[in-house]
Amino acid sequence: MRFLEKYFLDSAKHEREAKFLTFQLGNLTVQAYTNMFKYLVRFYSLAVTEEWKCRKYQGGLKHELRRFLVPLRIQEFPVLVK
Repeated sequence: MRFLEKYFLDSAKHEREAKFLTFQLGNLTVQAYTNMFKYLVRFYSLAVTEEWKCRKYQGGLKHELRRFLVPLRIQEFPVLVK
């Protein structure tokens, strides 16, 4: 995180944070979505709990995937992405 603080402009951080807040699966593969999600979450300025991260991740998935995952109530991100 120190690297980001030292070498990333605040405007670039804010741009990535905004992208994270609206990020969705869209036409990406689930693997590409997961990788980009993990990258973008680092720019989110508020504290992130595992439960919140799981809900945010699930919220960006397509309905067909979300309807299977949400009832499982997984609250650990590594478990969810497996």
